[in-house]
Amino acid sequence: MEKNEAENMPCYFGYLKRKEAKRFLRLAGATDGLYLLRSSATQLGTYVISITHHRKIHNYEINYQKDQGYSINDYGSHMALNKLIEYHMLLADGLCCPLRQACPKPSGFYLPPAPLYEMYRRATLEHVHKKHKLRGKDLHQYVDEHYDELLPEVIPRLHEGMAWFHRRISREDAEHRLLNVKHTSGLFLVRERDFGLYAISLLHKHKVLHYALVNEGGKIFLSCNDRRSSRKFDSICQMVEFYSDNKEQLVTRLKVPCVAPELRRYSEEPNGVSSSSHTWPRLPFSLSTLRYRGKMVAESNPPQDIFPVLWDNLYMVNKDARPSETPVYNSIYADPEELRDRRLELDRNRLRLDQNGELGSGNFGSVLRGIYKFTKKDMAVAVKVLKAVEDPEARRAELLQEAEFMAQLDHPFIVRIVGICDAEALMLVMEVASLGPLHTYLREHKGTMSQNHLIELVHQVSDGMSYLEERRFVHRDLAARNVLLVSERYAKISDFGLSKVLMEDQTYLRDKTQQKLPLKWYALESVLQQKFSSKGDVWSFGITVWETLSYGDKPYKGMRAPEVVKFLQSGQRLEKPTGCPETIYQLMLRCWEIDMNKRPTFKEIERHLSHYLTMAMQT
Repeated sequence: MEKNEAENMPCYFGYLKRKEAKRFLRLAGATDGLYLLRSSATQLGTYVISITHHRKIHNYEINYQKDQGYSINDYGSHMALNKLIEYHMLLADGLCCPLRQACPKPSGFYLPPAPLYEMYRRATLEHVHKKHKLRGKDLHQYVDEHYDELLPEVIPRLHEGMAWFHRRISREDAEHRLLNVKHTSGLFLVRERDFGLYAISLLHKHKVLHYALVNEGGKIFLSCNDRRSSRKFDSICQMVEFYSDNKEQLVTRLKVPCVAPELRRYSEEPNGVSSSSHTWPRLPFSLSTLRYRGKMVAESNPPQDIFPVLWDNLYMVNKDARPSETPVYNSIYADPEELRDRRLELDRNRLRLDQNGELGSGNFGSVLRGIYKFTKKDMAVAVKVLKAVEDPEARRAELLQEAEFMAQLDHPFIVRIVGICDAEALMLVMEVASLGPLHTYLREHKGTMSQNHLIELVHQVSDGMSYLEERRFVHRDLAARNVLLVSERYAKISDFGLSKVLMEDQTYLRDKTQQKLPLKWYALESVLQQKFSSKGDVWSFGITVWETLSYGDKPYKGMRAPEVVKFLQSGQRLEKPTGCPETIYQLMLRCWEIDMNKRPTFKEIERHLSHYLTMAMQT
């Protein structure tokens, strides 16, 4: 049965760990026969059924043989997973009881991604690039077509890039490295004993224990286990990930990686311990980030060649990640410990800038990538740096005003501010959205994202704008260039340099400045009368939707501002983008009503788009 078929089964929960499966079943009532299907987090291509019986959770691995199909404990034989499920709903046959009811998925549940998948993908791309000298689209296409064949070439060597891998050292050297660290339990390293032979060395209660690893037929397991019943893995990385959560045959879990000496200069701690007060980060980010940081680079001026790698690895977001799967969905200040020390003005000593990593630029200056050290963790950030200008005080006041405005906002679809840093220049420190502006990304990836996929993104924008509307905030610069992508599935509204707050007795604002304004995105009352309101933002939203569904095309192409005004006054509007659903184009036209009172509110727009997406998912 193909993976996408499993994903369509109501009982399938993706790559769930045993503890998480137990939690979902208990939350759903833990009645006898309640079950879920999940993919094994330790063995590629293997499925597990977790089932409740007498308030206990039992887990059964589903065996697969190419010619015989799927079975559990050799009971029955089924050529498809759904047939196996149907069979065990009639008969227990090897299970503690028959399957009775699929565990319901919580609202907003997304299938957890395959552990190590992104790491395998990147390693495979690198392998193919070196071997076949392919680049760009040709490289990705080759990997997509030969992925299953390439994995066996890549998987066995992934551990060589991990911070916990100490290459060929003796048993005595391993003990010296572990005992030389101020840590009592769970500190570990993996070492090469001899060519192709490995061991885990683990510190527990001031003693070091050694576990030899056996490689039999490409499967890796601990030598202390019975070979017939031992838990087997496809790679050392998978084994380390599993035993970081489960003790089983070990004396304790693998809690804290001991960083290899050749990587120790990139560790925050002088003794080379990877994490401090809590267990080391979990996948999908842990193994890819541990290579270059214990917590982060210690030097105040890290080597420029390594900094981009550090920044990239800190929060490397899968481009297919859903919003809730990313590190910027919830505010860093949602943590009470971080909130306790929150100040708008930040400590410059905690901010590290990559002077060669420019994310963008504008009249104000440039946006650099950086890392900010919070109380409990480091965070990748985007830093808006004010450049030297003719009227620095006026520009400084603008940036401070933008910071004060953003500090009032906390919404998952709006870029949050971390704070202000006033040092060698005034700097605005914000959440980072590494895929960049929506319009640029769409132009570069035209045709790879469906219309419904794009509507998901503009729905997120409408949600964020509804939040602003409720608080009487007027953005005044909503456009696809000011919507940033965290991933292909996650958009955030940015750039609040022109934003204002409406007082209780105001229905609109008037702009009396002479600054350059984005007139092609403005409603007629904004262009002709300098009136700005949430209903004016609704007009701009309509243009943003048009840009998005046109894959980043420019509105009113070839027309100057006065021509656009005449075009609109004559009743003409932008044409429907190719492939755009009629109901979405009608929504755009409503946003472009001359009478602002006839335009929908953002709350109405959000509901309309939500309904559209719900119906689209059911067809």
